[in-house]
Amino acid sequence: MTCVVGSTDGSRILLAADSAGGHGDEIYTLPARKVFAVGPYLFGVCGSYRLAQVLRYRIELPDPPESDALEPFLVRDFIPVLRRALEKEHVAGCKRGSLGEKTCILLGCRGELWHVGPDYTVLREGPYAAIGSGRLRAYGALHALHAAGVEPAERRLELALGASAAYTSTVRPPWQFIRSE
Repeated sequence: MTCVVGSTDGSRILLAADSAGGHGDEIYTLPARKVFAVGPYLFGVCGSYRLAQVLRYRIELPDPPESDALEPFLVRDFIPVLRRALEKEHVAGCKRGSLGEKTCILLGCRGELWHVGPDYTVLREGPYAAIGSGRLRAYGALHALHAAGVEPAERRLELALGASAAYTSTVRPPWQFIRSE
């Protein structure tokens, strides 16, 4: 019930998300944040509002290294801390080895975008990325908008979310934005 999109120029990161929430056949607009910052990290979350709450308020994340070696750090240090916190907080669907079938994270750190999948796999993305139920439509729009040179990045993300909402019943405005410093 979500679409989260991101863009990076290699130093600054912008994430945006829709405001849809739902259960079963119900869909509604929620003020709950799907994109937010925690220290040096930007997060976009789909699938579990509880996961977002744990990330925002209940976890102490390690500081990322100053070097360009983010992938080893994320795999060795970040993911184990995330897994332990989610298990400790009994986040529904989060059990050893899985975040839950429809849950994933778009992570921004040090100018890079990372997709954290349901099995905690960490994959580098960029210069744009999308997660959630409307991701494929958003990816298509992001590809076309990026290739066409549409600026600023906020406009590209807004249009990508609009494309997703036009063809995905579980994606709705208003759009939420967060930018790295």
